[in-house]
Amino acid sequence: MTDWIKDVKDTCYTCKKSKLVNDDMQCSVCYDKGLVECYSCSVVGNYKDLNDKEDGDYLCNDCFQPLCRNCNEEVSEDGGYCSKECYNEYFSE
Repeated sequence: MTDWIKDVKDTCYTCKKSKLVNDDMQCSVCYDKGLVECYSCSVVGNYKDLNDKEDGDYLCNDCFQPLCRNCNEEVSEDGGYCSKECYNEYFSE
């Protein structure tokens, strides 16, 4: 459960309005709606519609580029491999 900072008014990281915020700098309205901001272009959308980078940041579909799980080269689908060699090397380790 998210802790709310009592009586602290600050700018919400998502909607940019001055409101009471939680320790993630997000107001209760944005938090309840599941709104997050794209790390790259700052577009705001529901967390279900953006790609989670698994480090707390999100990327919209326009900014998201899937990378090879082994060498970080660009690939066509998330969680894929750029080549058969990368696939074999990943599973040989």
